[in-house]
Amino acid sequence: ILVYGVMINILYGIHPSSILIFITFSTAVIGTGFLAWNTSKLIQLVTRKVERDHLLIDEMRIKDEKTGLMRFHYARRVLSTEVSRSLRFGKTLVVLLIKIDNWEELAENIGLNNREALIIEVSEILFNNCRNIDTLFLNIDKIGVILPETDIEGGKLFARRVAEQIKRRTKRQVHIGIAGFPEDSITDDDLLRKCDIALRDALENDRGIANFSESFNSMESMPEGEHPGVGESTGEQLTVLFVETDKTKKLLEGELAIYVKGSQTLQEIEALQMAFEKIKEFQSVRLVDFEDNKVVFAIQSECEEIPELLLTRLDIPNIAIEEKSGVITINLNPSTSL
Repeated sequence: ILVYGVMINILYGIHPSSILIFITFSTAVIGTGFLAWNTSKLIQLVTRKVERDHLLIDEMRIKDEKTGLMRFHYARRVLSTEVSRSLRFGKTLVVLLIKIDNWEELAENIGLNNREALIIEVSEILFNNCRNIDTLFLNIDKIGVILPETDIEGGKLFARRVAEQIKRRTKRQVHIGIAGFPEDSITDDDLLRKCDIALRDALENDRGIANFSESFNSMESMPEGEHPGVGESTGEQLTVLFVETDKTKKLLEGELAIYVKGSQTLQEIEALQMAFEKIKEFQSVRLVDFEDNKVVFAIQSECEEIPELLLTRLDIPNIAIEEKSGVITINLNPSTSL
């Protein structure tokens, strides 16, 4: 505006027509600037609203809109991340699965709306007892809790506290299964599976709280043939195998035991499992037992020459492999006798 005013004064001088032109130009510039500023504000407002809508949509997709619990699909990612972090920094981790007693019959007894109100109330109790780093999730008829940097005893303490509060507030009993990292497993899938086994043990034996180690020990104390889901050994078919560790572990039907000696750290065990999973001939790989310097994996494979396959496919130097009675032993320190 200042430059334009100087130009008008030089060209035409000061008289009514030049002043009118200057005022018109100034008004147009100021009006355009104000319009641009207002448009920018509106664009920022709309952008923030769109971002809020996206966050709301993401939150609705990740969390159940009624209870606020994370959906199971996303909770699996969180658990995988927490397991990796615990492996890296040597931390403990606990997973709980909680089920309200007689959940299936509640819809008929008290109605669907009251059952929904009940699970919302239970969710509120859990939220009030959880830290910011904990994760609550919904898995069909069960509520799960991921407790980072918590050991088994801490998980039991948390379970007892919330069970008492739920019973006092809702007059309903809950059953809780617990599995811990690294005592019970060092993989997320296996940790969830063992937590579910503990919950089934709590339900079947009418126990309020059960952790996997106690549940597995009770299964081991049962007479031969009464273990759920386990058949008889058929010799060469290896449908059921026994792995000689401090506590005898049974494998599922069709699985083969790989017993690893000489692994010192959780990082080494994780790397070993990843190496097994890269072998295409292995249909499945899971962790069966984890103790100091001893690890047992269970694999399913149609290949008959497993020891030779491991020797050629495992990119691990200086190992020895031996097979006895259907059990494959890998010694990561061959100087130690198998």
